[in-house]
Amino acid sequence: MRKTMTKEAFDQMEDSQLGWACIEQVLLPLRGKHPDVKLQAFRQCNKGQQALMMFRVFFDHACNSREEYYCWVSELLTKPDTWSGVQKGLQYFGADEMLALLSETEAYLRSRHRFGQESKRQASVLDLDGDEGLCQSIDQFYHRFSQVAMITHHRIANTIRNDPHEFVLFEQ
Repeated sequence: MRKTMTKEAFDQMEDSQLGWACIEQVLLPLRGKHPDVKLQAFRQCNKGQQALMMFRVFFDHACNSREEYYCWVSELLTKPDTWSGVQKGLQYFGADEMLALLSETEAYLRSRHRFGQESKRQASVLDLDGDEGLCQSIDQFYHRFSQVAMITHHRIANTIRNDPHEFVLFEQ
């Protein structure tokens, strides 16, 4: 399931493009599929691809707005296996800054809303309306997330460039 590309294309990709290029062929067909199908695809990936897949599952859902960041982190906290997978993926890439931020966000949300396995509560963008404290905290977390994301993409790209055969098949 590794991505096939030329060495030239590989070398010219920007950091954020490289990570996506190496996992898009796995993720795109999974959109809207049953969780069992997604799990089967995940299990067919090697360790590096699994780490990249988990990062993209998190990042692609959380990156567009503070509301999406809030709702997606909250949602993942109700799915311990997925949340753990995101954390392990970040550890694989040495993305300590993102791990620290997610740990802080998790602690805040768990203390504030008691999100977790035992909770039936689902986060909503409406939570941010009228709750100035929550809104300000999520703004701060999201602002840091936007900054740390660039560092994370760089770390991921460095890992891919240092061990391309984990992610890419070069065309001859």
